[in-house]
Amino acid sequence: MTQPDIGDRASPERSWFAGFAPVAIIIGGLSMAALFVPFTLTHGPTSYNEEREVLGWDMHAWGFLLGVLPNVLIAGGLWRLRERIAGGRRGATVVVAVGCVALLLDALMNLAFRALGAPFVLFLLVPATIGLAALIRAGDAARARTRGVVAALGIVLATGLALALIPQETSDSFGGFRFFGTVVYGLGGLLWALLGLSLQRRPSP
Repeated sequence: MTQPDIGDRASPERSWFAGFAPVAIIIGGLSMAALFVPFTLTHGPTSYNEEREVLGWDMHAWGFLLGVLPNVLIAGGLWRLRERIAGGRRGATVVVAVGCVALLLDALMNLAFRALGAPFVLFLLVPATIGLAALIRAGDAARARTRGVVAALGIVLATGLALALIPQETSDSFGGFRFFGTVVYGLGGLLWALLGLSLQRRPSP
């Protein structure tokens, strides 16, 4: 049986934040997918920065937004909904916490660089999402849907990690930098948003 989210009824303020948490994940995912478009247009398809501008901003400015804003929104929403996602399983709660920490550390790194840094976060997010999909209890259709989205997200992020490990010379020959971003930020962002949609429900008592 799904554990009730005690925090939802602790106070009106916390209840409001619990209701906003899925929206934060949705906005984070959609902004990730949307911000990747001007970023890749300014950067170019390969690892070489073509130093273009979109709306007066270069790839550093767009990459800064891409690397900070979505991560903070998604991490905040996931942290608030960690018990709802885990369904009372301590191991699943720990995995969600690891994912939140990874996203926030990635945001801090990008904040420090004032640009989009290397995707080291994938080394934590890939096992975290795949592990979470294995730990989520599919007690009803809504939880089964959430588990399916998390599993799909894990596969997409794992694909992105594999692309990131391709040697630069080989990757540049087929525009691998843009291909990587399309998978991790484009498709991945849409799956984050879909996860937020799947969490827009009250937990069963």
